[in-house]
Amino acid sequence: MATNGNTVSSNDNNNCNNDQRKLERSATILSSKEITCGIGGFQPQFFFASAKIFVINFSILAILQGAVFTYMIGIISTLEKRYAFETKVSGFLLIADNLSEMVLSPIVGYLGSKYNRSRLIAFGEMVVVLSCLLSALPYFIYGTATHLGSHGYTNSSSSSINFDLCSVIEDSSSCQLDVNDIDGGGGRSTVIAAVVILWIACLLNGLGYTAFYTIGLPYVDDNIKKKNSPLYLSTISTIRLLGPTLGFTLSSISLRFYENPLMPPSFDNRDPRWIGAWWIGFIVLGLLIFLFTIPMFFFPKSFIKIEESETKRDKNDSTFQDVRKRFVRFSKNSLLLCHIIGGVFRLVGYLGYYIVKPKYIELQYRQSASSASFFTGITSVATMAIGTMVGGLMIRSLRPSARIIAIFVVLVEFLSSVAIFGGMFLQCPTPRFFGLEQMNPSINPLSTNNFQCNQNCDCSVEVYQPVCNLESNMNYFSPCFAGCKEAIISDQGSGILTFHNCSCASSTSSIVTSGLCQNDCNRFPMYITLIAISNTIASLSRTGDTLLTLRAVDQEDKSFAMGIMGTIFAVFAFIPYPLIFGALIDSTCLIWEKTCGKTGNCWLYDLDKYRPVMLDVLRIYMKMNKKMITM
Repeated sequence: MATNGNTVSSNDNNNCNNDQRKLERSATILSSKEITCGIGGFQPQFFFASAKIFVINFSILAILQGAVFTYMIGIISTLEKRYAFETKVSGFLLIADNLSEMVLSPIVGYLGSKYNRSRLIAFGEMVVVLSCLLSALPYFIYGTATHLGSHGYTNSSSSSINFDLCSVIEDSSSCQLDVNDIDGGGGRSTVIAAVVILWIACLLNGLGYTAFYTIGLPYVDDNIKKKNSPLYLSTISTIRLLGPTLGFTLSSISLRFYENPLMPPSFDNRDPRWIGAWWIGFIVLGLLIFLFTIPMFFFPKSFIKIEESETKRDKNDSTFQDVRKRFVRFSKNSLLLCHIIGGVFRLVGYLGYYIVKPKYIELQYRQSASSASFFTGITSVATMAIGTMVGGLMIRSLRPSARIIAIFVVLVEFLSSVAIFGGMFLQCPTPRFFGLEQMNPSINPLSTNNFQCNQNCDCSVEVYQPVCNLESNMNYFSPCFAGCKEAIISDQGSGILTFHNCSCASSTSSIVTSGLCQNDCNRFPMYITLIAISNTIASLSRTGDTLLTLRAVDQEDKSFAMGIMGTIFAVFAFIPYPLIFGALIDSTCLIWEKTCGKTGNCWLYDLDKYRPVMLDVLRIYMKMNKKMITM
């Protein structure tokens, strides 16, 4: 068979040339090595010769890849509690993938120009599979948490329930028990090895993520007709938004089950001691990514396509001199620089807000970790897809100028901020805690030396086990701090405990029950509605924001500008925001888990400080973003 005067050997039966006749007049056939499907003797050209099949498989992997990060966000508060580490440590975990992306992007990009990009993507996704398995590994090393069931005292009427009661006998073996638990991953103090494993897992995920997007999108663009490229790329970008939604949904489902699903405790998932099955989602995502990565090994280096003339390609080839000139033009583009700096402030504010939002929902509205992840997902990502789609259609229909787009972006972000601030003011009453109202904040509020009623009880803050005095509507950190000496199960079906002979209650006959005191706050639906509206509004400007960036530079500088912008965002936004918000949230902690002088996770936050921290920081960053855009 001949095409354009070139003869292809009849023995080369493995070439992916199904579409050769359609492109006969305009295509130049690439070498058989580049367009050969499969590996070795297995070359199923009937399936892997189509760019459309690649895009479908690539899009599915994009969904799963996006789900991994948001799944981690959804379970991060559970990990803090399980392995007893602070929120700022969570920040270090969340930046690990950005570190690998920042360092490896140039290397991965270079390899992509030399080798089969589809197979490089496949190798990268196998690294993500390894990352998922490593993320679940701490559970299989340390097993189910035992420390949150309390090592306190039991009685004959509730022998299956563990709780801390007031005892005049000092437990001198407590620290020895704690050392044993630390060695076995019991979690009474930060399990450093578990944190290190999780950090390495996040780092590996970033490596796979870098290969996926640095190589994947150009591979798609290079192997389809130029007129179809925007359609394919926009489709992939839209489908990608399903990934974060999947991650939050999967974390919500996983956390409904106990860490060991076969051995659930006596308390439910609303109890602060509940540790959900955080590890299950990593296994599920790892297996799914593995299944959809296998086909990526069999796609060719290139599909048959119309090649651009060598003259045009040589014209666009970047030399060192060309890169220098592009960078000079970039550094003198004040409009683009202001837009990028504003984008940094916006990303830090919004992303920081979103990573602490699940915990805020848990604390402020008394929701379980599972529910908090679910509502974070539907209000953050699902609404983003709707807003992005509507915003894109608006711009396509109206075709506004760059100035109008800039005004639109500022207006949209202002309205979005107003909705967020309005939602944050829909607060529920802060629970009253014994020891926090009576004492000066500079004094340890839960020291039993400060109150005569529990002075001889030998209480600890190792386990948060709140109880409520129904008469005074006062909460206590644990039955021990309430001075309770007896406990019975009042309802076998619900597992509710009633504590008696409580010396710190309003009277010794007062009814003290397990769990926080109930409140009549019904503002959670209004909060969720406002936040959903805010996210939808904010997403309206997403397409316009991208177009504003692209229209601020010459046609030949667009790819270069986008690459520099990505690096700036990684260094000044994606890496700092978890650290900033993690440290700020830790500063609002009232009661830390402490064991033998070592500090673990935070048990109780000051909500009256938590809210202003979120609001003030978000307000500052959004104000700076507005100033930079309007300059």
